[in-house]
Amino acid sequence: MLCKDILKKHNLNNIILEEFNDPTYVMSYNHRYKTIRFNSDTLFKDYKNTSYGLSFDEYIVIIMYHEIGHALDGSMDLIMQRIAVHEETIINNIGAGNDYSYQRQQIIDDYMTLEIDAWKIAEALIAEVSLMTEFHNIKNDSLEESEKFIRDKVGRL
Repeated sequence: MLCKDILKKHNLNNIILEEFNDPTYVMSYNHRYKTIRFNSDTLFKDYKNTSYGLSFDEYIVIIMYHEIGHALDGSMDLIMQRIAVHEETIINNIGAGNDYSYQRQQIIDDYMTLEIDAWKIAEALIAEVSLMTEFHNIKNDSLEESEKFIRDKVGRL
């Protein structure tokens, strides 16, 4: 499979690749379990709904490199711990007369830092120079969608 070949190419044999049923994400990286998860149906639907002019394999390559970016992000564990502390503060103190806007903004900023950093790492790794225009288009669209998703998620805390 294409994704396994990419992991092998970069000597990332410690990363597990698995299919999962959650249609929320095309692909996602779980830092605790060192796993890149993907949903084939969602991945294909997302590809069909885009107008990047890529083959399905080229689209997968770009998305996969983004997830590898998360896997190689040395600050991810620390940032995820900080997010968890802010989320716990909000959840455990609901109704305490504080809207926790500072903590909410920190969570948004931290998640966006993770997304931006993953795209930077992906850009440094991707060897398919012919895909760079589409890479940047997908990156920009992804960052915009990620921010909306994160703001919505944080708003529900």
